[in-house]
Amino acid sequence: MSCLADRVALLEGMLSETGKEVPPANYPPKTRAEAPQQSTESNQSTSLPQSTQQSSTPRSMQEGSTDGDNGYQDNTNISNNLLEFSHPVSRITPSKKEGLVHMLLSTRGHLSFDQLSGRLRFFGPTSNCHVYAENNGLMVQRELPEQVRRTERIIRSLSIETHDYLMNLFWEHYNTVLHIVHKESFEEDMQNSNSKYYSGFLHISILAMGYRCADLERDDMKMITLGNRECTLHREAKYMVDSELERPGGIPSVQAFLLLSDLECGVGRDNVGWMYAGMANRLCFELGLHLDCQNDGLPQREVQIRHMTLFACVIYDK
Repeated sequence: MSCLADRVALLEGMLSETGKEVPPANYPPKTRAEAPQQSTESNQSTSLPQSTQQSSTPRSMQEGSTDGDNGYQDNTNISNNLLEFSHPVSRITPSKKEGLVHMLLSTRGHLSFDQLSGRLRFFGPTSNCHVYAENNGLMVQRELPEQVRRTERIIRSLSIETHDYLMNLFWEHYNTVLHIVHKESFEEDMQNSNSKYYSGFLHISILAMGYRCADLERDDMKMITLGNRECTLHREAKYMVDSELERPGGIPSVQAFLLLSDLECGVGRDNVGWMYAGMANRLCFELGLHLDCQNDGLPQREVQIRHMTLFACVIYDK
């Protein structure tokens, strides 16, 4: 850089000795990509004679174009469209004058459909800076096989009567007071093996919460009862936490962590319950549940579930 500065100073001195004016320096210098194309073309057209303007053609059409098609321009448009599709534009376009600190502290962001997980995901200022090592196009994010196997094993250990008894207790005595899970969407996705509003982790957490309202004198309840007002379903749900944290499953993960936090507080482990509620709230912002999606073209039920889950996160956090 010092040699270059010396050369520039030498050339400016030679210009001054010959009596020529040294052109002023413009900082920062504009690159060719940043320079406006329209002003360049207008300057070129004004400097050329009129006859030359009429007979001349754009340089891009002279170079490697056939039948009047501008292949370079078409490729540019296609690449721009692909970029816009893969990286949707934020609702609020940030100003170029804003620095990195302002962008990190800003609340701006946008929702985008993540094809790997099949869910809506919030891309905010900080999440855009994250590097996901496992994000390759060959991996499809689904519920982990060990989670599916564990869920099936736990449910098979219960009779149909016991399973339905616990589920009904949850829907009637818990979910009507603290509305967390959308019953119709949960049951539909459970029947269709869809993971948008259903997960094995959430299923086991619901069963464990139903035990809180159960008649402990029943024989089937005595079989799953542990000490300290716990049950085997509560313990199994805690075993599933590690796998769930490796690959969170969207809204069902948020709902399951909220239920598990209440279960932990119910047996006297308030600190652990507080941590689980914090995980649910962090995932809530990761999914963009705090954004107003009414005008984004989402189905009304999905908007309702997102608002319901956000409200539950706020209630549990308080």
